[in-house]
Amino acid sequence: MRTMQTSPVSNAASSRPGLAKLTSVLACLCFGAVGSCTFQYKGDLPKPTAWRPIESPTGHGRLQLDDVRFHATGERTGVLTGVLTTAAVEVHAFETRTEPDIHRQTFLIFTNEQLARKETTRNHERVWKPVHPGRLVIHNPFGPSPVVNVDEQGRFTADLTFDAPHITTPPDYSDIARSLFAYTTPPAMVAVAPPVEDGVRYTPAAVQIPIWRFELDPEKAKAFAQRQTTHVEIRLADMLSRTPIAGRIRVTCVRAPTRPALRDRLARTFASSKAAEASMRFVPEYMTSSQVITSEGGVVAFRAAVGGAYRVETTNPAYMYFAKNITPTHTPSERKIILLPEKGRKVRIERVDDTLGGMVITDHR
Repeated sequence: MRTMQTSPVSNAASSRPGLAKLTSVLACLCFGAVGSCTFQYKGDLPKPTAWRPIESPTGHGRLQLDDVRFHATGERTGVLTGVLTTAAVEVHAFETRTEPDIHRQTFLIFTNEQLARKETTRNHERVWKPVHPGRLVIHNPFGPSPVVNVDEQGRFTADLTFDAPHITTPPDYSDIARSLFAYTTPPAMVAVAPPVEDGVRYTPAAVQIPIWRFELDPEKAKAFAQRQTTHVEIRLADMLSRTPIAGRIRVTCVRAPTRPALRDRLARTFASSKAAEASMRFVPEYMTSSQVITSEGGVVAFRAAVGGAYRVETTNPAYMYFAKNITPTHTPSERKIILLPEKGRKVRIERVDDTLGGMVITDHR
């Protein structure tokens, strides 16, 4: 290899750098047919810049909570409070500076040197840098996830809401509606972390909260739906002898929920419209408002809505007229006996309302 320094060959060539290099190339072609030519950089190299500290986030963050408490404020609501004691983000810390460098380019048999620059680094390390997030996200897997503010002391308060089938208060098994459900206590955790900003994602702090999960028992729901109606039988009897008597009985429904209204009531009880719709298949037909049934034989039977009001009227030429409203209860069946006093007979029995012309008793047989 032949190395040639770019020296002037004439006054005209030395006054023009481009012409000098062209002259050197021609000389290399003429006198250096074998080997290669290198055009070296001439001059002093610039000094390196001063070392500069650099911090680059790695995208990782961590935090620590203290005095975290949860208390229920309703069946499906609660308040989470706590203190953010520490928070830090991981950064890649190092020093860097710019240094001069010689860049070589080769074309065929020619090598050209040019001034270039390169970045040099040192003292690489990963450090945790303290920060103070102004907000926290409460990641709630059982309902909405609120974003709350953090004050200067690190305190925060979050109002949480939980969707069905979860509740935050212990189940009341004495409640007839609650008795239809099976309850479990799943491991319930909410995750607390600042929102993702500038590419930094924090490892969340897990907070355990007490909740209950309820699931409707299909068989219990079916039985409960069937108990929304009851079979009612009404008979007439002589007040003194208690023997059955003939007569006309007229029953008018004064108040009772329609089937759509009953379905809506079940939906509120079951907390599920689908469960209510399925349970309505087990509810038999019953007397609703304005419906009337009449019997002439002294006995009448019908299916009534529990909690409804039914007007009962009786007529018999030999007995007093009787009229009264009855309200069916949660029993599989009810048997009512209307005791009628005979006309013209002096009768004195306790708990008899003279204006009604008789009394109603329940036959528990």
